[in-house]
Amino acid sequence: AVATASQDPATFDECVEKGNEALDTMLAAMANIKEAQAASPPPDNLAALQAEFDEGAKTGERLLRRALFLADRNLGDETVWRIQTQLGILYYARGRSFEAAVLGEHLMETAPKYAGSRTMAIRGLDAYRQAYNAAPPAARQFERGQLVRMAESIARVWPNEPETAEAWNILIAIAVTENRIDQARTYAERIALNSPRRAEAELRVGLALYIDYVTAMNAPNKDSRPADLPA
Repeated sequence: AVATASQDPATFDECVEKGNEALDTMLAAMANIKEAQAASPPPDNLAALQAEFDEGAKTGERLLRRALFLADRNLGDETVWRIQTQLGILYYARGRSFEAAVLGEHLMETAPKYAGSRTMAIRGLDAYRQAYNAAPPAARQFERGQLVRMAESIARVWPNEPETAEAWNILIAIAVTENRIDQARTYAERIALNSPRRAEAELRVGLALYIDYVTAMNAPNKDSRPADLPA
């Protein structure tokens, strides 16, 4: 039987334990859903798997939030950060972009040395990207601004870490899609020269420049054609 809010555990430890179990149920259901969706034809139990995912997510959120409410002030910070990370994973999996992003930012600023903070910061950035993709193309200014702001924060907190290079590459992909090639090049230059992601970024920008050049060369208006590829 599924536990209701009135049947929820009364102690912090029980809430954490049962909340983790519900989160595990949600993640297992999510993996099974992806596998089922890839099958042809999809299996008959897809709806049941989705219901299992939804119930695990709903229960996990309720219990983990209750655990934070019951948390003793004497608890170590890492215990609280771990629960916040689990909530962030839950929000991210459910497509609640802004909630996942806010938790990612919170952990980045308050617990930069905690191992889960980097993961949640990138998931938070990707959550903003999901919100950006969901917004109408003509009304993405807010989401774009949030992406840039968070990438700047990641670069400030972890300047020489892989997460910073990943953040800039996310912005490069968006700038290229919007045909803002100069901005994409600026983002690429922010990636450390010794980062393995620098070559990937430069390749993406270079390809975008080439496509832009070829498009201009084939334009009916000869005056719009470039003299040469940019250096």
